[in-house]
Amino acid sequence: MPFCQRPTPWLRAALLAALCAVTGAAAAAPASAASAAATPTPTDAIFRPVFTTPQGPLNAGTAFVARFDRCEEPVLLTAIHLFGPAGGLPQAMSSDDVKHGVSQAELTGLGRNAKHMLFEVDSLTPENAQPCCTSERMFGVGDVAAFTAPVRLKPIALTMAPNDVVAGDRVTLLAPLAGNAEAGLRHDATVVGVHDGFLLYKFDDPNIQLRATSGAPVVDSAGRVVAINLMGGHLSKDDPAATIGGGNPVTAWRGAVEAACSASAQK
Repeated sequence: MPFCQRPTPWLRAALLAALCAVTGAAAAAPASAASAAATPTPTDAIFRPVFTTPQGPLNAGTAFVARFDRCEEPVLLTAIHLFGPAGGLPQAMSSDDVKHGVSQAELTGLGRNAKHMLFEVDSLTPENAQPCCTSERMFGVGDVAAFTAPVRLKPIALTMAPNDVVAGDRVTLLAPLAGNAEAGLRHDATVVGVHDGFLLYKFDDPNIQLRATSGAPVVDSAGRVVAINLMGGHLSKDDPAATIGGGNPVTAWRGAVEAACSASAQK
């Protein structure tokens, strides 16, 4: 179910006149047959997820598989704000709730070499992960949820960018747009800057509809993850009005996820 939050003063100061949390549940599409001979592409790493929780299945947003220098196995990433009313659950789940309550993930691939799979997960979500859009700024590791993923997904896993992007850099959101299959899976944008913990980027398409893209990766020109997409809205002063996305920068949460990998490996 879609969720929309009214703009807060700090977002107006960041040039966003109307900002909505980009969550929205979307039913998984049937998986297409994978081509064993095809070379993996960045879009092969994105999925429509269904997580098993104590409150029932969570079918919302987008998830992706990535690899980290200090993690032996791939990591499944999405947005923690989806684990609550924004994703259709009755109550919000804290990082501790996610750790002890999320037991399985079912993934439906979206790229050219689409896969469908179901597997058990352990949470690698940082203890201080917090859902976005509930305060004036995003602190610490911000809005991120992370889980173990099967080693067989390593060939398609995205890599992490070593540094943050800066204003003027080109980035791409990798995600399907709910209700618009013709839009494809790649949506180009230009970085505006960082404000109150959020990486802001202006999409080339001013009319892009970002529902169900929370948790999707934002990548740089080399295909490396620079942020987890969290929200989007329009700038009223642009003519035509532009669409701005907001994401959690990789440098905010990369180290915390790697630390969780190390702790999990020592158990």
